[in-house]
Amino acid sequence: MPFPSWFNADWKAEFHRLYHLESVEELELGWRDMVNPFGLHTSRHINNLYASRSLWSLPYLRSHFLDGMTLTGRSKAINAFIQRLLSAQILLAHFVEQVCSLLHSDSVNSLLV
Repeated sequence: MPFPSWFNADWKAEFHRLYHLESVEELELGWRDMVNPFGLHTSRHINNLYASRSLWSLPYLRSHFLDGMTLTGRSKAINAFIQRLLSAQILLAHFVEQVCSLLHSDSVNSLLV
């Protein structure tokens, strides 16, 4: 199934710009300015994407624990740290217990600073 005609390089560039904005207010205004020229008011996909913006857009995520996770070095360090905890046989409950105890330790704090 081909992508819709509006899903072109111009739209992708504008969406990428919106994703990296600093404030929620800029995102809200920018979203409206993106939807209008492309005529996407009735697009179910665009409306669903907008409805879930607090789950994917950096302006909403900046104040959460995940802030900075897009930095490559930090992401790799945290990923390596978690990989040491995981194995194919670990139970989810045990993994959660390990993560909770690590969150209270100094070893994980150095990754989050």
